[in-house]
Amino acid sequence: MQKSTANLCAFLIAAITPIVFFPCLGRNDSFTCKFFFMGLVTIFFLFMLIREDIPGARLGLDGTPVKCLALYALLVAVALVLSEDPVMGFLGYTGRLDGYLTLLFYIAIFFMGRACDDPSDLFFKGIALAAAIVSIFVLAETAGYRPYTSVVFKKIRFTAATGTMGNRNFLGTYLATTMPIHFYLAFYRKKYFYYATLLVSASALAVAQARGPWLGLSVGILFYLVRFAKKHDRRFLFLIPVLGVFFFGAIVLMNRAFAIPFLTRFLSIFRDAKAFFLHGFDATKAGSHRVFVWGKSWELVRKSPLIGYGPENMQLAMRQYFYDDVVAEIGRYLNYDKAHNEYLNIAVTSGLPSLAVYLAFVVSSMKDAAKKLARPEIETLLIAVVIYLVQAFFNISVPNTAYIFWLFLGLLSREGMPRAWDTEPCADEEDERT
Repeated sequence: MQKSTANLCAFLIAAITPIVFFPCLGRNDSFTCKFFFMGLVTIFFLFMLIREDIPGARLGLDGTPVKCLALYALLVAVALVLSEDPVMGFLGYTGRLDGYLTLLFYIAIFFMGRACDDPSDLFFKGIALAAAIVSIFVLAETAGYRPYTSVVFKKIRFTAATGTMGNRNFLGTYLATTMPIHFYLAFYRKKYFYYATLLVSASALAVAQARGPWLGLSVGILFYLVRFAKKHDRRFLFLIPVLGVFFFGAIVLMNRAFAIPFLTRFLSIFRDAKAFFLHGFDATKAGSHRVFVWGKSWELVRKSPLIGYGPENMQLAMRQYFYDDVVAEIGRYLNYDKAHNEYLNIAVTSGLPSLAVYLAFVVSSMKDAAKKLARPEIETLLIAVVIYLVQAFFNISVPNTAYIFWLFLGLLSREGMPRAWDTEPCADEEDERT
């Protein structure tokens, strides 16, 4: 029961949260329902901890990642108390519900991962199938079919093809982060059905037109190439062209059938990168005005470097200091409530010391797993985390996507991890030792 309860919580978060999508408390968005579902799973997890159905020793409270996480939560709490609007900072801005309470959910999800023991194929299959369901939803929307949304939601606010994520950037983040799971099941576990889910998810990722996740996935693929080259495994070198043909064939088909400008969107990455490297924050329009937001966010950090402005309070600081600048840049005032860079956003909302502690938390969580890359399961989770960390330079943390990152980080952070996987060294690990 102890093992199955922790694994059940992790499974619910990883496999069910992505497909939770219905009006909640009269709100027609993709955030509220996921927010409440994560809250319910968190309450169940805490209840099982109190009953000791999940031993507290499994949480590894004396580990470095936990100490860093506790300090990070404390620093954010201080920023919250001193913020202009602590209530909004705790509950979150009504548009996204990403306040301190949500951070507490993420922390609980991290501990769910630490409490897990030897995730089975069912855990990974659940993630892959959930991503496939979301992807099929996206492809159906692209083709003009919205039967579920039309019937269930009285007022449709979702004009683009975003599946259950509500925004193409959030959709891209989720699909890119879970992409290694399909590959693990298909390539390592020989579950060939998951090549199909991989291609479906890749097609939906192309539809999403989200450039940050593409960059994150590119780094993940490069990670794989280096790993397989190091192991002299030619299977992967053969598989890449085969998958490439199918993937780019799907892109060509979507370009013709649905007029999706994938190539134009992809090349814009290099155009915006060139503008930023040449002109820095003066290239304000680069990245769909991300560089403009980054510049203003950095100015906010310089004004309050130690404690920031509090969770979800960036929008108040932007309105106070840069209202005229936003109007001059955009032509009207837009409510910039996030820095469009997770790391910069942490610095704005809770200060540079908080960002340093957060980065220490992430690095310490990944350090032990990095020594065990010969294990396909660990390699898969670590690459997924790397993909998320790369795309985080261009996107924001929201309840639609961040939970998967925190769960994977918890799984990777376990002391001596993995427990059961350590009992039988795999052939690849033996090869690396010799």
